[in-house]
Amino acid sequence: MHFTISKSDINAMITSIYAATEKTGIYSYLWVEVKDDTLRLIASDGEFELMSSAKVLPNTKDAPTVEGIALLPAAKFKSLISAAPNGVNVEIKHKEKQAYLLSYVGLRSRYTLQALDSEFPLFPSAPANSDPTKCFRFSVDAKTFSRTLDNVSGAMANQDVRYYLNGMCWSAKGNVLSCTSTDGHRLMQDKIAITPQHEDASFNVIIARKTILELPKLFKGMDKELRVILTHNHMFVSFGDRYIKTLLIDGNFPDTSRVIPKHLETQVTIKRLEFLSTLKRAAILANEKTKGMRLTFNNNTVKFEASNTEQDTSHEEMEITQIESTSATTGSVEIGVNAGYLIDAFSTYQEDEILFTYTDGANSMLLRSLTNPDSINVVMPMRV
Repeated sequence: MHFTISKSDINAMITSIYAATEKTGIYSYLWVEVKDDTLRLIASDGEFELMSSAKVLPNTKDAPTVEGIALLPAAKFKSLISAAPNGVNVEIKHKEKQAYLLSYVGLRSRYTLQALDSEFPLFPSAPANSDPTKCFRFSVDAKTFSRTLDNVSGAMANQDVRYYLNGMCWSAKGNVLSCTSTDGHRLMQDKIAITPQHEDASFNVIIARKTILELPKLFKGMDKELRVILTHNHMFVSFGDRYIKTLLIDGNFPDTSRVIPKHLETQVTIKRLEFLSTLKRAAILANEKTKGMRLTFNNNTVKFEASNTEQDTSHEEMEITQIESTSATTGSVEIGVNAGYLIDAFSTYQEDEILFTYTDGANSMLLRSLTNPDSINVVMPMRV
């Protein structure tokens, strides 16, 4: 194997896939392949696989391109590439046995990396079969999809024994994809338009947490469509010169229709930024472990109260003007809440005003966007 490529190209490639590598074992190596004047780098952790590709520099008499495959140590390879001076080209060629020589063209720099002599466990290729009973294919706008995943990912569980909560549920019927996450204490959901290959096809899958967190980073800022293929066990996403392959979580996601409250008595239109800044200030003195806070709604005001084990206390008030209630009773309503969860929920929105709906301290609160009713957050109450 022998190729030359610009530092900027190969550095961008490694940066985009490095998150899939592990610190030890075979997954601490990168698959480096040159074929048809194209360099492909593949990283994997066994659960998901990332690939990035770019054209190598044209052949020269002194540096001909030679096709080949090598497994190079990811951390060392990344460090050597990022340390290269800006504007230089990087040359990599086979030296002897499992040794590969890396050099910066035009400089007196020579580094020898030892490749791994082993089989790299690559994921299977995306199926060519378009049978809707075996796979579901759709395309979606990258920018909109990235924003949706960011908005919904905050409620995913992390290393929960209920493994099916450690990810995001994608459910589609026709041309609408519903994305939902919950950790048992809160829920986030949004819907997005997709273009399915078969209009009458549907699916319901759980995408792992790590994959969800990496997806928006990979295509952030891209103004193009993503192509997605879902099978019974895998997901394949391709965009430009990159792709991601991942295993699906095998399990049944909770029926979220039973979690989302439908008959709440009081609806308040909240000025989002004012509420969020007030909430953050009051949360400074909340208990560090529980983040517990009391919200008291009384007539046209809402009070924020928090305390901690050191007996520090915080008290804030703000006015609310637009209130609609179907309750026959009047008076104040006190709700205990995890301030961190509520901050996360309000932070998913960009609008100036948000609909905040509640009944009492024993029922969940519902947040909904005024401009996008499909974007909802449910926060369950807690004892404070």
